[in-house]
This record gives sequence, structure tokens and C-alpha cells, in this order.
Amino acid sequence: MIGMGRSSLALANARIMDDYEFEKLNNDRIEFSLDYSKRWQASGISALVMPSFPTCTFRAQHADDMGLMCDYTWLWNILSYPAGTMPIT
Repeated sequence: MIGMGRSSLALANARIMDDYEFEKLNNDRIEFSLDYSKRWQASGISALVMPSFPTCTFRAQHADDMGLMCDYTWLWNILSYPAGTMPIT
């Protein structure tokens, strides 16, 4: 992890959960996803276009540190919504 400051900090908070903790966390995620879906549908939203990162494009050699800045993409993973990226020039 040398030279990967942001990754090191994120992994420092990782821990092993017992089965009960994991199931509780997963149930919370599912409830959040269902609530979010209801609000999404009530708003009449059928698609959302947004940036992936809060910064301009970074060079490949900075991907290890910058890759953890997916501030705008983590939500779609939690919700299990389909998402993709496309280059904009």
C-alpha cells in the first residue's frame, strides 16, 4: 500500500463482520434501495446523466489515489442500479 494514501486510509477502517451484522447491513441496503426506487418513480425520473468524478479527468498513473474519489458513483452500486460511463470531449 506504499504510495496509495487514500486506499490505505479506506482499508484501515475495514473489519470482519459476523453473519448477523452482515445480514442487518444487507437488509438496510435493500430497504434503502426500495425507498429510493419509490421516490425515483414518484418524481417521474427515467434516466439521470451526471459526471462520475468531482474532478477533471486524471492521468492513469494517478488512478490508485484518485480512483477512490468515486463520490458520484458509489450510490448506484449500493442501489444495484445500472450505470455506465462515456467519454465527453
